[in-house]
Amino acid sequence: MSTDALPGRTSPPRPSPRPWTSCRTGSLGGWSGYRLAQVHPHPHLVGPVAVPLTVSDLPLPRMNVAGAKQRLDLAGLPFVFFADDTTGRGNVLYHRYDGRYGPISPSG
Repeated sequence: MSTDALPGRTSPPRPSPRPWTSCRTGSLGGWSGYRLAQVHPHPHLVGPVAVPLTVSDLPLPRMNVAGAKQRLDLAGLPFVFFADDTTGRGNVLYHRYDGRYGPISPSG
């Protein structure tokens, strides 16, 4: 995947500990670890990890970039992870700091 790397960064950025509100339940929460989503879910194949991790057993939504943009706009999400409906590969679409959209897609 193509991303802009930060010079000198040797570890991933730490997630914000700020509380959040679940869009499904409306409940308040805080950072409780990472969530892993897979194009083809196999939660039982994930081995031991060093950080709190939950694994989704649901497949990624299949859509194109226009569908991902619509989901971002409607749900007010900062990003959406989806399987491209043409290639079947995982992609991310996110809101950039300047209000535009930034795609992250696999190379090749």
